[in-house]
Amino acid sequence: MWTGSQAQELYLIDHLGGYHEALNYSKSLLGVAEDEPVTLKNFPKPESTADKLFKLLDRLSDFGASMEGLGRITQILQNVLTPVLDLLQTQPGQVKMPNISLQGS
Repeated sequence: MWTGSQAQELYLIDHLGGYHEALNYSKSLLGVAEDEPVTLKNFPKPESTADKLFKLLDRLSDFGASMEGLGRITQILQNVLTPVLDLLQTQPGQVKMPNISLQGS
């Protein structure tokens, strides 16, 4: 790990700066005015929380877990949790727990 200055001395980076400096530098290379809005996209697309969970379950099967049991769990989780996890990821703070009444307890 290096400081910014050390990284520059070692030719690991071209310039010192943060996000805004990098964005403005990229705009200048493309001939875009600094005050012109741009849309940035992440590549590769970030994995959803659900995808991360399913990958973890797949890895567990490599450690000798029952494939049949793991397959059932994975399918249930995929059907139930994917919509919820995707909603939480795309609209944080917009999901509210419904009121639950405990009748008969």
